[in-house]
Amino acid sequence: MVERALRRVWVTRFGGDMSAEIAKSRHQVAILQKSLVKNRCQLKPNFMAHNLKAGSPRIDDLPPEILSLIFNLVHQDLKTQKGAVLKGMRALSTTCRDWHQLASSIPALWSYIDIMVSYEQGITQSHLSAVATFLELSRDAPLSLTLEFFVSYRPPYPTTRLITAIFHLLLQNFHRWHSISCKTTFEPPSIPKRVVALFLEHIDIKFYLAKKEKNEPQAAKYCTSLVSAAPNLRSYVNNGSDYNVPANMPWAQLHKFVFSKPGLPLDALSFLDRAKSLEVFCFAMKRFRSPNSLAELPPFRSTSMIRSMTLATWHPRDVDAFLSHLDTPNLDTLDLNFLGNSQAIVPNLHLHCSVSLFPFLSSASASFRLSSLGLHNLTIDESEFIKCLRILSPSLTDLRIRIQGFLPPLDVVSNNVLKSLTCYGSTQSEPPLCPTLESLTLERCVGADDGVLSEMVQSRRLVVNRPSSSTAVTLTMLRRLDVVFTVHIHRADRKLLNELYENGLHGAVKFAPSKRHQR
Repeated sequence: MVERALRRVWVTRFGGDMSAEIAKSRHQVAILQKSLVKNRCQLKPNFMAHNLKAGSPRIDDLPPEILSLIFNLVHQDLKTQKGAVLKGMRALSTTCRDWHQLASSIPALWSYIDIMVSYEQGITQSHLSAVATFLELSRDAPLSLTLEFFVSYRPPYPTTRLITAIFHLLLQNFHRWHSISCKTTFEPPSIPKRVVALFLEHIDIKFYLAKKEKNEPQAAKYCTSLVSAAPNLRSYVNNGSDYNVPANMPWAQLHKFVFSKPGLPLDALSFLDRAKSLEVFCFAMKRFRSPNSLAELPPFRSTSMIRSMTLATWHPRDVDAFLSHLDTPNLDTLDLNFLGNSQAIVPNLHLHCSVSLFPFLSSASASFRLSSLGLHNLTIDESEFIKCLRILSPSLTDLRIRIQGFLPPLDVVSNNVLKSLTCYGSTQSEPPLCPTLESLTLERCVGADDGVLSEMVQSRRLVVNRPSSSTAVTLTMLRRLDVVFTVHIHRADRKLLNELYENGLHGAVKFAPSKRHQR
């Protein structure tokens, strides 16, 4: 990827072939990568100190455009690793004076501030210095903030002082905020009144306040202030806090809404009706089923243009009723979750965790093309499951069925389900279902006989194009299988699947721990 980027930048700036120049630069790129690894492991306490030891790599022969591109690629990689941006940028700026000067001239490299403070590591003056440096070098660029402050109950004064100082520094640049993701046990300072963050589009806040000092009204006020100050808000995420949706939510412009405090199905429909631009919707339904929660649903169906939906519930039948009132012609990804626990095990568990998807799928719009389906701690009747797969057959590429450890295994995937997905060649009267399936996840849900699953996987690895007596079906190769069996009796499956993994299939086969080892 780096070589392609080098070639593109060179041709744009200088024209002609740069193969010879790249050949000379490869050694320097390798030195850069090794230097980054070394510096990440041997960071100096002083953030602005310069490591100018003899032998430091020079960039005299490498055009600044190329090195800038490499820096940006490294920065993109660092952003995918929690807490790595601070250390990575420190490594870039302390390798040599030239690198420091070039990195300091690129505001985008400093506009992503990622601070992680844990119970074990604590917070030091270097964190505060780093934030000040990032704010200075990012100049006027919009800021993306990822903050995690996990400190002890009633932390010592030095810790409180440093965290408060960091928040005040960031609030002084509040007008530059583009996104804020904050997970903290520390209550942050209030948002200044009458301030506006025109760039702020993404809010993701979660407070882990101690029970003795739980101040949900203050937490709710903080989020309400953030929403009020963000006229261009596009994404709002609340994972786990107990306060309600801010009353001033700009529904008409939202693209993403994730809210984990359980609410009524009627609330969910109301949100969808108001959020006409919404693309991602995640909602949890109330734990204690209200007798009126379903009776209050409107007699008509609501239409939403969302592309991804995640629903969580303690009562799967509520999901059935909710979906029956919803039309989602653009829906691409659907995840359904049963929020049980170890006390949720009831005599008729299979029935209690059962969900019915067929009415929703069969009444969907003609343009409906679901490509990704996830069922978590839920079961579905075999015949209905096959009917659903038949409806989803033209578009389904990713199927995930997971039963977590707090529930006993549920036999969701039977022999007939797997056989409906198996390609038997010219002897098959009908083509296999879901010919575009590329990824399959089965966790503690396989009730089929030993060998049936591996036969299905092998058939979809070997056969790509299969002519049928009536039509030609093009099979997409199954590229990934992650499976967790519940007992060690799937010896044939394990043997054949391991051979397929050695020959290019991605994923892994595992066995769940025996019952006596589960917590």
